Amino acid sequence: MLKKLVKLLFTIFILIIAASLYLSNFSIETSRYDIISNELPVSFNGYRIAQLSDLHGRDLNDKIIKSLKKSKPHIIVITGDMMDDDKQWETISKLLMELTNLAPVYYVTGNHEWAECETETLLSKIEGCGVKTLRNEYVKLTVGAEIIILAGIDDPNGYADMKTPSQLKAEIDANEEATYSILLVHRPENFHKHAALGFDLVISGHVHGGLIRLPYVGGLFSPGMELLPTYSGGLYNEGQSTLALSRGLAGVGNFPRLFNRLDIPVLTLRSSS
Repeated sequence: MLKKLVKLLFTIFILIIAASLYLSNFSIETSRYDIISNELPVSFNGYRIAQLSDLHGRDLNDKIIKSLKKSKPHIIVITGDMMDDDKQWETISKLLMELTNLAPVYYVTGNHEWAECETETLLSKIEGCGVKTLRNEYVKLTVGAEIIILAGIDDPNGYADMKTPSQLKAEIDANEEATYSILLVHRPENFHKHAALGFDLVISGHVHGGLIRLPYVGGLFSPGMELLPTYSGGLYNEGQSTLALSRGLAGVGNFPRLFNRLDIPVLTLRSSS
């Protein structure tokens, strides 16, 4: 009897793992978050931002477009690592052009765009699809007469000829009267620094949800195999700033995801003023 019970439990365990492996690597979840701030202009109350991150060249175009059509975002932001090499451009270009038919699209680089691709050529082709790349710069988003700031920095940021996040924020503060600012940055680990600069919302990716996620624990591994990364997915707060961290749309190399569905966050801005 005990033997049969053990066999049954083992079979159930294997089925759960198999189901989770499939869902975690092929099924997209829309994570919906309300981002509340008293700095947000009232005109932007209900403004929806959809985020894509860390696709790594996978052909999930139909699933992504289907998900976004349901969410009806005002803008789509892409936080890097959308492809691993130039051979994946055909798939990604088709996706980008479909995205621009849904909403304005803004893009910042991840580490893979720099490590694996001809970066400058790639970014030129991305712009050719109607996507705005944010390379240590910002744009103004408007609703009626009110404005918020959307800024983005390259990954990696730190070369001598690059504008740093602090220089970018100083430029915004010196030239714009907008009270609410959003920063797109591939990696989340400097969130505390970006919060200290005064960005109200930071949108990031890179960590892939920690690959394996457990209840009450969160993600187990960073892409560099750091155990229990500080940020792995969801919302985090520091002072008046919020980090929205996508769990991404792929595994890491040959490592699959487990208990960690593919993620398209949709952020709805809410004004508390």
